[in-house]
Amino acid sequence: MSRAGTLVDMPNKYVWAAVSVVASLLATAVAVVIVRRSRREPAPVSATVPRVEELNATPGDSATAAS
Repeated sequence: MSRAGTLVDMPNKYVWAAVSVVASLLATAVAVVIVRRSRREPAPVSATVPRVEELNATPGDSATAAS
C-alpha cells in the first residue's frame, strides 16, 4: 500500500517548507548586514576642521598641547 499523496505526509512537507523559508530569510538578512558594513565609507578628515581636543585647549595651556 502506497501512501504517497495522502494527507499523512502533508504536514511534514509544510514543516520543511517553513524551515526552508526561515533559513532563506536568515541568510538574506546576514547578507544584507555584511554588504552594508562593507560599503561604509570612512569619515572624511579635513585639515580645516579642528579636532575636539584642540577646541578644548586654551592657548596658554602647554600640558594639553603637549599630549
